[in-house]
Amino acid sequence: MIRIMLFLVLGLMVSCKTPKKSAATVEPQNTKHESRIEVVVDEAPPANDTVTKSYHLGVVRSLDCGFVVDVTIHEGFSLYFNPTNLDSKFEVDGLRLKLKYRRGPEAVWGCTKYGQIEIVEAFAVR
Repeated sequence: MIRIMLFLVLGLMVSCKTPKKSAATVEPQNTKHESRIEVVVDEAPPANDTVTKSYHLGVVRSLDCGFVVDVTIHEGFSLYFNPTNLDSKFEVDGLRLKLKYRRGPEAVWGCTKYGQIEIVEAFAVR
């Protein structure tokens, strides 16, 4: 009986101790953290009458208003353009193109809600 009482008392004493802080625990400090997101774009869409410096990947899309080219400007960012001189051999929905282009004025025919481009150089890619 005394042994049982001794174990109970020791058990209560051990369980009532406050835990020590481990070496891995770090107390938060009152520091101000600033988070910034910086997006670096290799090349922005060119201004009107300027030819792109590098090739861009584009995908031909067939819409109700005609063919447009979905041009990837930067990884994860693309714009639709209304091409004025898309060769008939490229008028295939889903066809991937590598192209250089020149921005033109706003479209007046075809898909008028997209900017107009003149394709300077283009070839199909897999």
